[in-house]
Amino acid sequence: MSFDQNPPSPTKLMDPRKADTKINIGMVVGVVAFCVFGAGALYFFSLAAR
Repeated sequence: MSFDQNPPSPTKLMDPRKADTKINIGMVVGVVAFCVFGAGALYFFSLAAR
């Protein structure tokens, strides 16, 4: 399980501006949601500890 769905392609040599990977959107959304949830939990528990 990774962010990249396909290996680098040879067309990257001809057009270096072209992206060589297709991002797995589900993984990106999952990681962002995990970070937001973690930050929210830290904030909540820091307020509860006062």
